[in-house]
Amino acid sequence: MEILDNIIRDAILKNAGDIHIEPFEKIIRIRFRIDGCMHTVNKFEISLLEQLISRLKIISGMDISEKRLPQDGSFKFNEQISFRVSTLPTINGEKAVIRLIYVDNNDLNKNNLGFFEEDLPYIEKLFQNPYGAIIITGPTGSGKTTTLNSFIKDLNTNEVNIVTVEDPVENIIYGVNQTNINPKINFDFPMALRAILRQDPDIIMLGEIRDSITANIAMRSAITGHLVLTTLHTNDAISSIMRLRDMGIENFMISSAVKGVISQRLVRRLCPHCKKEIKISEADAKIFSLPINTIVYESSGCEFCNNIGYKGRLALYEYFLVDEKIRSLIENKSSYDEIKYYLSEKNFLTLKDNAIKNVLLGNTSLREIYKKIILEV
Repeated sequence: MEILDNIIRDAILKNAGDIHIEPFEKIIRIRFRIDGCMHTVNKFEISLLEQLISRLKIISGMDISEKRLPQDGSFKFNEQISFRVSTLPTINGEKAVIRLIYVDNNDLNKNNLGFFEEDLPYIEKLFQNPYGAIIITGPTGSGKTTTLNSFIKDLNTNEVNIVTVEDPVENIIYGVNQTNINPKINFDFPMALRAILRQDPDIIMLGEIRDSITANIAMRSAITGHLVLTTLHTNDAISSIMRLRDMGIENFMISSAVKGVISQRLVRRLCPHCKKEIKISEADAKIFSLPINTIVYESSGCEFCNNIGYKGRLALYEYFLVDEKIRSLIENKSSYDEIKYYLSEKNFLTLKDNAIKNVLLGNTSLREIYKKIILEV
């Protein structure tokens, strides 16, 4: 169907992450998720819905006769892009979401993530540990897996065996053994992790620690000669230690296993071609502890950014490496505040500090920071 082909080509051209085909009473709305935000790109008559969804189901390997239940499928557009498809019955017909998975993903470059030059050497050194656990924290959609995969690309050599278990695999990396969990057959993270340990791995990437069983296996793997890269859902870096404690992991094991923690959020980058300078408002200056006449930047819109005002995304982050003092604090069951006090003495920069720095450099806008940081930190 030509309409579907045109939608897909347009999404690729705009570097969209997802395509949403949404039925309403009289129209079909087509929206793309670009740099984390939804944009309406087209509308069609509702009479085209059945033909459009049927074509999508055929190429995705789904049952075109089943319209009452959700379905999942996939297809390839070419060797560089594959698609994961999900359908959902609604009161107006079936909605479809198509996830675009780019094989040659430019986002998987640690130099494009947003890490500052002064921090990158320390973070790179963290990933050079021969064993231990490296944890990336943040909410859903904060780019945790992308960050891990960008460093996996650097670690991916003939000399090491890298195995990942994800839900699902989103970034395909040649030379890395990647597997999806499958809850339908009880192939979950604990089962997958136990199986991986019998595959002679050097580096294990565990998509997420969700429960105490997975946490226990992961930490034990980290202290028995494996480099374990994983993610947690916490609001900041220090909270990851508390979360592991809550999962029943002994303090001595946390202190022995964890080598470092990175917490991050994704914000949109201001378009370099059309961003404009403004003076910070009095209210914003007070919130960010900045002089009233400080120059910041806001979005505008041009041809380069499809009149959105933003182009691409970057990570706002905070991180700490586990040194002897932090190891001792963890072993002695020190509180969140005690660990934070020690880090502040070492000039630990928080997510908010990192956000302000990016705003002053013109990398992003105050509006993006309010959406991702201020209400959380």
